[in-house]
Amino acid sequence: MKTTRCGGVVLLATALFFFALSGVEAALYRDGEKIEVRGVVTDAEGTPIPDLTVNLEIARYAFDWKKFRKTRHDVNKATTTTDAEGAYAFEWTWYDHYNDFQLIVGLMVRDPDFGQDVFQTVHRQNIASRVGQGSPVVIDMEVGQSPFLDTQPVADQPIESEPIESEPLDSELVDTKATPGVSSFEYASDDESRIYDEMGRPDKVQTLEYPDYDEVTWWYFDKGKAYRFRDGELQQVVNFEPVTPIDPN
Repeated sequence: MKTTRCGGVVLLATALFFFALSGVEAALYRDGEKIEVRGVVTDAEGTPIPDLTVNLEIARYAFDWKKFRKTRHDVNKATTTTDAEGAYAFEWTWYDHYNDFQLIVGLMVRDPDFGQDVFQTVHRQNIASRVGQGSPVVIDMEVGQSPFLDTQPVADQPIESEPIESEPLDSELVDTKATPGVSSFEYASDDESRIYDEMGRPDKVQTLEYPDYDEVTWWYFDKGKAYRFRDGELQQVVNFEPVTPIDPN
């Protein structure tokens, strides 16, 4: 009987603890409240970088009982461009449903294999903990060295086929690879299997490797579609004007 009472006390205390935590989180923002995210993007020397694309991705990160693991879904994205001082700013409406917030910095570069402009990520940062501290959410980001950050016009910037190494930090890109064509292909997830059955072998597979997950994009240039997966889960379908691959001969 004593064990039952102790167990009940522990369960009650635990429940009250988590209830108190959720109350603090709920009190921080109200549904419908405007939240601001802003900051400056610079290089390693502190020089502001203009004309970079900054994406704010807002999603729900929760346990999926079907896949028996946490997954990221209901992804929404807002896009802006850094100004002459490297500054960016977002404003969105808060809803308690969303709990995953990420900033993605990149730019459009030319894929020499297909003559198609593609988005190349140069920095990615999870800002969920900072969002939990109140608005405005000020996030200044330092972008490390990248062959894509120079003054060449988009048409002259090739995608490198070798990995690009950077500091092994959780918030930064550790390795990026672009595979010209697909000589061998494997799929494992339900989403990847479904898209493969519907669309066939992709023209190109582009992989971004982060410390805690992988992001893969399948390109179908003649169909004008690109499918972006995160750890095998479909995150986004991009539609563009169909293009014919450039004949190397």
